Amino acid sequence: MSTVFRRSWMLAPLVLAGLVAGLAANRPAAPATGQSGGPAAWTDLPVDAIGECATEPGRDGVGSAWAIDNGYLHLRLCLAGQPGWDKVAGANGPTWTDARYKWRISSGNHNFLLLLEDAALVAGATPGSMVVAGDGMGDLTLLHDMNGNGRFSDDWATSSPPQYLSNGARSPQWRRAWATNSGPNQQANAGDLRDIGFRFGQAPCGPVIDVWVNTAVLGGSKELCAGWFTDPEAADLDARPACDSGPGITCLSDTEPNPTAPPVIATDTRVPSATPVPPSSTPLPTATSVPPTETSVPPTATEPAPTASPVSATATNPPATSIPPTATSVPPSATPLVGDETPTATQPSTATPPSSPPSATPIPASATPGSGAATATPAPTWTPIVVTRTPTPDLVPVTPPWASPTVTPFPTSSFPTPSGPPTQVPGTAGLGVCVLDVDPNGQNPRPFPFQVVVHAQLLTPYGAPAAPPMSRYVDPTTGGCTTYAGIEPGSYRTWVSNVPSNYMLFPGTPQTQTVQCLPAPAQYAQVAFRYTICSYCQQPTPYPGQPGVPPPPPGPPGQWPTPTLSPWATFTPPAPPPGGLTPPPPPGPPGGEYPKSPDRPPFGCQSLLPILNFLGNDPVCSTWVEAQNIGDRPAKALMLVWGAPGFCPPQCTGPLKIECSGLLTPGSAWNFLGSQMPAGAKSGAIVSAGIEQIGFGQDIFADALCEALFQTVVGDCGEYRRFWKAYTEHGAWGPFDFGYLPCQPMAVEVLRTCPGDVRPDVTVTSSYTGVAGEFLGAYDPVFGGFAFYAPSLYAGSGGYNSILYIQNGGLECTSLELWFKGHDDCLRPRICDVLTLAPGETYQFDVSSCLPQGWVGNAWIRSTQPLGVAVDHTGNDVLMTYTGMPSELNYSWNGQAFYTTGSAVAYGPLIYSEYQGWDSAVIVQNMSRTSAAKVKVYFLDRSGDVITTVVDWVCAQGAQQFYLPVIAGLPGNWVGSVRVESQDWFAPGSSPVAAPNISAVAELVKYTDVMRTEPQEAIAYDLFPEQMAYDWQVGSYCGGLCSGIGRIGIPSFHKDSAGTGVTSEVSIANIVPVPGFTDFAIFIYDQNGLLDYVCEKLHSRQVEYIDLNTWGFINPGFKGSSIISATFWEHDVFDGGGNFVRNVVGLAAVKVERSGTAMGNQVPGDESAGNIGFPLPGPMPCNCAPAPRCPGQPSFGGGGGGGGAQPTLPPPPPPPPPAPQP
Repeated sequence: MSTVFRRSWMLAPLVLAGLVAGLAANRPAAPATGQSGGPAAWTDLPVDAIGECATEPGRDGVGSAWAIDNGYLHLRLCLAGQPGWDKVAGANGPTWTDARYKWRISSGNHNFLLLLEDAALVAGATPGSMVVAGDGMGDLTLLHDMNGNGRFSDDWATSSPPQYLSNGARSPQWRRAWATNSGPNQQANAGDLRDIGFRFGQAPCGPVIDVWVNTAVLGGSKELCAGWFTDPEAADLDARPACDSGPGITCLSDTEPNPTAPPVIATDTRVPSATPVPPSSTPLPTATSVPPTETSVPPTATEPAPTASPVSATATNPPATSIPPTATSVPPSATPLVGDETPTATQPSTATPPSSPPSATPIPASATPGSGAATATPAPTWTPIVVTRTPTPDLVPVTPPWASPTVTPFPTSSFPTPSGPPTQVPGTAGLGVCVLDVDPNGQNPRPFPFQVVVHAQLLTPYGAPAAPPMSRYVDPTTGGCTTYAGIEPGSYRTWVSNVPSNYMLFPGTPQTQTVQCLPAPAQYAQVAFRYTICSYCQQPTPYPGQPGVPPPPPGPPGQWPTPTLSPWATFTPPAPPPGGLTPPPPPGPPGGEYPKSPDRPPFGCQSLLPILNFLGNDPVCSTWVEAQNIGDRPAKALMLVWGAPGFCPPQCTGPLKIECSGLLTPGSAWNFLGSQMPAGAKSGAIVSAGIEQIGFGQDIFADALCEALFQTVVGDCGEYRRFWKAYTEHGAWGPFDFGYLPCQPMAVEVLRTCPGDVRPDVTVTSSYTGVAGEFLGAYDPVFGGFAFYAPSLYAGSGGYNSILYIQNGGLECTSLELWFKGHDDCLRPRICDVLTLAPGETYQFDVSSCLPQGWVGNAWIRSTQPLGVAVDHTGNDVLMTYTGMPSELNYSWNGQAFYTTGSAVAYGPLIYSEYQGWDSAVIVQNMSRTSAAKVKVYFLDRSGDVITTVVDWVCAQGAQQFYLPVIAGLPGNWVGSVRVESQDWFAPGSSPVAAPNISAVAELVKYTDVMRTEPQEAIAYDLFPEQMAYDWQVGSYCGGLCSGIGRIGIPSFHKDSAGTGVTSEVSIANIVPVPGFTDFAIFIYDQNGLLDYVCEKLHSRQVEYIDLNTWGFINPGFKGSSIISATFWEHDVFDGGGNFVRNVVGLAAVKVERSGTAMGNQVPGDESAGNIGFPLPGPMPCNCAPAPRCPGQPSFGGGGGGGGAQPTLPPPPPPPPPAPQP
């Protein structure tokens, strides 16, 4: 291959690399190669006889050695003569000699072939044809044994030209690198240099060839074996001729290092990476094209080396016997420079972000908008993206400041549906999306090597979907980019699907990204998704050519057409091919997968606290608020509290007080109690803020924000409205830009202690979780407003009375309508109302003031603003609290819900039956307002066996109670779990009805007598829908963390009976029905950071009940938090033919807190309180916990071998903002 041809082929990656490494913040260009320049010591492999290639000494191997250095496997072959290729006279003119050097590598259960030869694809005589030619410059290729039969020719050499020259087999592990110079001193300086490379040199053993390969590409296994052999570039890749067959395969663990072996050869000079420059306040320059000399080209041995040591792509990966990174960590990334900017779609090109001193949390860099006049109807061009690190994704989308306060209307003749052909609304805005492949350090971006699907969906000003997704294919033929031109201005959520399962999002890249598309003459909005190879993921699936996967676009057989990206600074993404690909359908639930709600985690950057120090309308309680940082960087929690409700604006009083936490590292929690909880606080909200330094290092963002809120928002509802609008829309409030600096999600619990209703001298306790994320509801785009359910309510029934606490989480005053419906009453609800409720404030509504004595039922609540709803059950000197859930939006008959927080299956990890006097009830809410639900409830014991089941009907918009003691045949005295299913049904002469979505609440009550007349303790908690636990019943997509929860946050993990009097108990359930087991670790944190961990194991459907009072491992007086994280799982799913499909995981937990006593030791009053653990989708967002070494955990990590969870999640549909706008 000619040098010119090779350089033109590599132009796009080089320009990209140069923009990132050479232009951003005037940083020096980093070497493109990933290897370190040579190991410090080598370990000898068995020697080989000399003279087996008498006529070709350059192929006669005499010795070999290996080394592991900075995450790379180095292999050295010593030769009797000079290796390489010489130009000789041939029949048709000068030609090059044939020589091929091969290393066969075994990594765990996978085989690879690393071959070095002089064979490149060049254009043939026939237009469009390709032929193999030599040019004296080495070509190194890494091949994977695709079918696992131990041979490579049947996978890679069955065509002409052979597939291995162009990755015709579509292997994600395929790599190729080559030299651009010939002769005895050549080395690889083009191609996939971050993963493989070679060079010729001299060593004491004679002429040598050194090759190296990134162990992450090999799968990261420690079980490495290797052997070399050579051939004269034969057609059979597996050929082992006498000249030279080598000594055979040797496992590297069986060899001993040779400390006396000279480690240095002529070309062994270590080539370090570029030295990061100090932080600077200078804004990033506009991205422009650069000459090839400024790009990230690997330096030669004679180039001056910078002073810093190279950054290894895998140096900090956990060992193979450690926790799989999919469960508790992500691959390490390079340390961001503190001068990096945060990308924002609306930031003017002249804006200069503040710099951050080295002690500040790094802020990822962003693209600098380009210049140029824009026309009223812009062409589909957009400013290039400088692809660097991106910040932690916020859990709420951005609403543009120019957005209309009214919802985007739908045509009067149609309803929104969750599926259907993609549509594009005419307009003057534009959006550009790129999907890129980066190295493990986030550098050297290039177009993603496989065909994927990019989706973009218009959102309403409230964050709900306003139209079906628009979908387009993206592949290397489009340069990895696409544009949506002429679209309606507004907020768009973007995500990517069909990504091969052995790729993962680069840490810090959000799974979904929301951007603002402004009308002309504004520039197009920009989005970049960065993926990197994942060493611990499953084998690639799907990929082009598999059944059900779209075929690749037209191009040369077995090769993607070369993308044209020069110059990147003025790159215009090409339009789809004429008459080309049919847009793929919008992503939907394959095979009846659970309906994904817009945002799965029940936590966010802001959480509403509907009730604090009040019981009803009396300020008689003491409250303990616990906020846990579940993000990936340190942050602080800021708590706003309100007093009793009052007037609407402008006469409203605003927040009563502001309290701020100390610094919270990821996983740790802060306790707001005592003097930090004002006596008159009735409702509250928790917001988070980062600790980035602002004002050129003059202050810290969270501290300055806390001070500003205290000085301006307290007592001023107008200023609070301006702050809340900016915070929830990621806008700016005064000098605080909430779109520029990312917040961190917080998991919030509230523990309340109040006097008893019968005997005020005793205390009763309850707890609930803060209302955040999707549980703040979604705006109804057809009928308007928000709606919520409270499934379980009492009006003087059985001695219980219910109080609804309804908090306004929006920006405007609202009225409330409450529709009460009794159990088994499918006809006329009773309607009551509340006339006014100001933003932030809570109104308490006593159910007995509207319903007759003895009434039992549920409520449907409507408002114009998002709400936080909590319910107290009081009476008999006990107290139970749970939170309401948003109503479903479903406008297609028997179709997927437009928006829902329910599912067809709900899980309860904790159920008692006569256990120390406990009994339980399960109240099931039918989320449908038009169809009755047929519900089946399974009661399971502690080992997961079915005790009994019961089936009953639930009215449309109604609820039904399943009370355990009245179920005949249910054995007593057990702790277990419950599963609730909604099932399809039909009636003769009518159409079948799809199973309506449901939600449920569990109520656990302890009695002192067999007649159940004197309650002593009570707990209530919400059951988990599928999207917060596990996709029943065999998972979906890639399995693992794609279809189940592997991490759970527990903000309160206490053993402090002598101090605060509170001790925690945790019920953890493995809800996967597939036979197998799940290993998990309980990471334990105090308020300052991580302390230790404990390993546990649960088999299918088993329940583990942990009482910290019995754990001597936990010191008395401990107050902290924990994260439960799966470390390994083996629940393999197979298809009907016995083929492995996926490995699944699913955990759920409920936390119980006991005040003043331990379990089983009764004290006067109600000492128990409980709520759910916080399900955390995906892997650990930060490398903030060490890899545990749990007993007996296998050392392998991926694929069908077990425990290989897939961290690249299928992008969930877009999340709504917790605080919509009027």
